[in-house]
Amino acid sequence: MSRRAMSTAYTNPHLVYVVGGARYYGPPVTEIAIRPLGPYSLRQSMEGRPNLATRRVGRAYELVFRAGPHAALAHLAQRTDGRLIGWIRTEADIDEALAELRFTLALDHDHAQFLDMASRDDLLTAVVARQRGFRPVRTSVAQALVHGFAGQLISASEAWRIERAISADFATAHEGLLLPLSAQELRSATQASLVKHRLAPKRAGALAGAARRLDLDHLRDEPIATAIARLRREPMIGPWTSALVALNGLGSYAYGIAGDLNLIRLCSNLLDRAATVADTTALLARYGEWAGLASLHLARHPLAGRRTGHPTGTTTFGR
Repeated sequence: MSRRAMSTAYTNPHLVYVVGGARYYGPPVTEIAIRPLGPYSLRQSMEGRPNLATRRVGRAYELVFRAGPHAALAHLAQRTDGRLIGWIRTEADIDEALAELRFTLALDHDHAQFLDMASRDDLLTAVVARQRGFRPVRTSVAQALVHGFAGQLISASEAWRIERAISADFATAHEGLLLPLSAQELRSATQASLVKHRLAPKRAGALAGAARRLDLDHLRDEPIATAIARLRREPMIGPWTSALVALNGLGSYAYGIAGDLNLIRLCSNLLDRAATVADTTALLARYGEWAGLASLHLARHPLAGRRTGHPTGTTTFGR
């Protein structure tokens, strides 16, 4: 039987809001308490990378997401016993909203087995020890695809600027944040509109085409190997981009970001020669079903940030 994070909820359907002295009834607010499966840190996970759907509010965090056709806002803090407490404000069915929240925060994806493996791995031990509770926050498949295309062959800061601009143009605002892009919103993007946000023309055309051809709304329903195969049949989607979609959109840790520049540097320093994408693939193979999560930690390894005296070609990075 599958396990999932234990949660409790209490809904107040008649919460009164006061804005500018006027009183009105808002969407139902449900108080929630969730115990994640396995070691989990809300802070480490929420601060893993920039995200237009999340924000920090004091010692708590807020995020917006879709639950069926409805938008939702969650406000969460983590107690010392590991439980997440807070509330969800949405018109959606609360069970559907809780299920989507658990998926988004990977609360049911216990990675204790990965931590055990990392404690015996010479490369992972130190970097994972500092981030034991980290699980990447998930998003929509459409948003993950934009993230993957935006990051091809450029710096992380420029990639974030491009992704932020595309999201600001096409995503829906909710509660002062931006909901993850829906498949329909991404399908409305044209090559020209994506180029306007400084995505390279060939990549812009490939992203717009993939959004039209792929059934992004149902890609999560496919077996992960099938979903990855569908993605890789698309132009300019290779192991790196499809791995990011798997990690951030499909909820799988099985595919590592082979060819990532940080991993190329790590391998170059380990091998004392110019490393290749194949070297990063061979490195990640040892982590099996945890290759994706391992690759995110390895990208933060000290050797991954150290410049080498060897050339690092870019012919297949970020594909």
